[in-house]
Amino acid sequence: MSQAVRRALARRFGSAERSDCEVLFFLETPLEGTAAAPASSSAPTVSSASPPQALATDASGRVLLYVGLWCPKERPLAEALLRFLYSGDIDLTTVSDLLRARPIALRLAIEGGVEACDSALQMLTASQSARGAHARSFVEELWTCRGLLPEPASSAGADPTGPALRQALMAACRSAMARHCQGEGEGGDMAAPGLAAGPAAGPAAAAGLAAARPAAAGPAAGASPSVGELLGFAFEDALAVLNDGVALRQLQSLPAAALEALLASEGFGTDDEASIVLLLAEWHAANAATAAQGDTMRLLLRHIRWAHVSSDFLSYVAPRVAWLGVSWEHAAWLSAYTRAPCDNYRQAMLQQEYGSPGEHAEYAARLRAPCRPAARPLGVRPFSVAAEEATKLDEARMLSTGTRTFAMGLAWHVYLKETRSAWGAAFPGKDVTMCLRKGDDMEQLDFGCGVRAVGIGAIAGVSCKASDGEDAAQWWAQYLRDGRLVGEVVWSA
Repeated sequence: MSQAVRRALARRFGSAERSDCEVLFFLETPLEGTAAAPASSSAPTVSSASPPQALATDASGRVLLYVGLWCPKERPLAEALLRFLYSGDIDLTTVSDLLRARPIALRLAIEGGVEACDSALQMLTASQSARGAHARSFVEELWTCRGLLPEPASSAGADPTGPALRQALMAACRSAMARHCQGEGEGGDMAAPGLAAGPAAGPAAAAGLAAARPAAAGPAAGASPSVGELLGFAFEDALAVLNDGVALRQLQSLPAAALEALLASEGFGTDDEASIVLLLAEWHAANAATAAQGDTMRLLLRHIRWAHVSSDFLSYVAPRVAWLGVSWEHAAWLSAYTRAPCDNYRQAMLQQEYGSPGEHAEYAARLRAPCRPAARPLGVRPFSVAAEEATKLDEARMLSTGTRTFAMGLAWHVYLKETRSAWGAAFPGKDVTMCLRKGDDMEQLDFGCGVRAVGIGAIAGVSCKASDGEDAAQWWAQYLRDGRLVGEVVWSA
């Protein structure tokens, strides 16, 4: 359609003389189980509400088009979407309006409306997030309407483009914050919340703040979010960073002060505090010269919440890393402290461990720091191996699938190995499942529930071998797709 025709159709919209229908807006009750929140708050849940219905005509014979709204504030957004049907252009220019319009377009079944909002959002993101010194303002705008962002995984396919849009918006936020921190890292709000209380405060101040307000609460009305809050929003959680190479490189590019602000943020989530330690180790490896300067690592380590590090990590990993400063004895003490049955028992342990009142008070405050928000589950991690390689396995050889997943402070790999016996089970999380594709179906193999221990020796394996006398090539064929063994590891917790 030519631009001239588009403009002509757009002029007909809102004109009583030239219009082909009359739009009547009315308030409807959302379906049971949906959220009828006003447009200024979190995004309403997408329901199966009917699209606009033409049920009658007026005195002049024009069709009456009834459009149901959930609240009056939806009207200008619905009008913009109806205008889009005529002109092909979405007349919305702010991030918040476009994010609010998406669920309305889904609910009203506006053909092409969601895609138009997505395209406009990505164009707006590309222009605003690349404005150098002004990049932070874009992140602040997105932060203020973070409740409107689509979920990473759509609900029953109701929002098929939502996860990809969220991924693009969050990637732009990370890039913008990384540039801002590198270029304007001297800003006054770069410091972590605990710094104002002096060098001994660390996460103690963060603990006090968290006790005074919910973790999800933002700054006071009218106040701008701190760099730490924006970094926590942009990087989301430790698993999202560790399992995304681009996000990890962006975090490694942060100056020490920005990383400290991120670690002190109450909005930055994780599956286990051990993953925060691993994140710090990745930054340390990429910034060895900076880490060796002065008190850089001591200041960063103050924000590790050791009371929430898993006993497995404390027992097998932490004492082996010299710069963490955790001896074998102290690791054992921390492990016992986290398993203590009550607060009185923990207090007695602290008094026995630390004789100096000052040292005791400082460390007690650090151990009282609250648990970070839970990271989003990793979900499905696919893998595949060439059939020729898989059939050549023997007991002396392990074949890597090239799959690496970070969780619980460790890197987890999927290997294939022929073995006549397997012992020692160790799998992260509460429920980890491996699935192998067998024909058109997925054959599921469960790895226990709630087992977190790091195994000593061989990790328990899954038998994938033809029996004696059976043709190996024919046996493997049922698991192959395009000449490859295809499977996935499902992280449901």
